[in-house]
Amino acid sequence: MKKCFLYKILFIAVFLFGNFSSYSNDITVTNCTLTGQNTSAGVNNVANFSLVQFDLSWENSWRVNFGPANWDAAWVFVKFRVGGNNPTFTG
Repeated sequence: MKKCFLYKILFIAVFLFGNFSSYSNDITVTNCTLTGQNTSAGVNNVANFSLVQFDLSWENSWRVNFGPANWDAAWVFVKFRVGGNNPTFTG
């Protein structure tokens, strides 16, 4: 009886803490634009900013509109280089 209980606990632990992964691929960024910019604070000042707007899509994404509203997500990082020029898009 005690062994059966331990197996149940082990099964629940593996189920809760196991590595269940899902896959998404082919992340695509389209319609990239700079929508706003503030460079009036001077060179290398943290008060300067640039707003970037874009559309993001990928295969195997999902969204549920019933029950608790669940959807897929992606982390997006925008990198830029501080130099003599304002940020621009190329390519």
